[in-house]
Amino acid sequence: MAKKYTIKSDKKPAPLSGNKRSHALNHSRRKWNLNLKKETLLINGKKQTVYISVRDLRALKHRQLRNTSLSTKK
Repeated sequence: MAKKYTIKSDKKPAPLSGNKRSHALNHSRRKWNLNLKKETLLINGKKQTVYISVRDLRALKHRQLRNTSLSTKK
């Protein structure tokens, strides 16, 4: 089954949180920030600024989805 590309909304999602554990089993709170980029994309013929993960952006540029109404705008 092919991967389905999703466009994120205009709001940034919250970072993931958890504990950092050492070999001595010390623990402290930490967070994993998401690798998001603010990009202007053509969605259904309209320019729209969205937050999209860099991984999805690379996949969009690599595949150049010409058969859909989604393309990147420089």
